[in-house]
Amino acid sequence: MDIRLATDEDGPEIGNLVWRDGFRVDGIDWTDIGPYWLVAENGAGIVGCIQVCPGKPIGRAEFLSVDEKLTHREQAVISKALVIQGCATLSLWGSQAASSMVSFKNKGFKRVLKRRGARVMSSGNMFLKRLV
Repeated sequence: MDIRLATDEDGPEIGNLVWRDGFRVDGIDWTDIGPYWLVAENGAGIVGCIQVCPGKPIGRAEFLSVDEKLTHREQAVISKALVIQGCATLSLWGSQAASSMVSFKNKGFKRVLKRRGARVMSSGNMFLKRLV
């Protein structure tokens, strides 16, 4: 498995993976995504992704999505690798801390974050407003 910075050509595949993972937003153009996504790929193509949003002092790692057809172990390994690389990427861009919104149903993402030293800061609702 390799983790790499996504290109705009990966956008539609990332959008499909995010959609299948429950982040369903219609009418989004997934052809201009760079340089804000990391992808995990194996011989079968892209099997996971995470959005990295640099910020100072706090950056964000969002929309962790992993192919549900993989085994539980494969999903865990990919999730962990994407979180580690996402945090390293944010650190390189100058972020001192990383935050993530985790849906209540995504218990695996929450476990990975807690094992990497993250803690729950608050809970609430994620809002989305179309800008175009």
